[in-house]
Amino acid sequence: MTAGTLHLVLAFLLGGLFTQALAVAIMGARNRLRRREIEDRLGDPPP
Repeated sequence: MTAGTLHLVLAFLLGGLFTQALAVAIMGARNRLRRREIEDRLGDPPP
């Protein structure tokens, strides 16, 4: 295994982790927005 291959593998793994973290953050923000919309519609936040 050459240094170049190791570099590619590391970049691929880091890129995958970053993409996953980004997806989780986006989904979390979306869920938060949806929850706020539902609370506004109901008037009272659910317990």
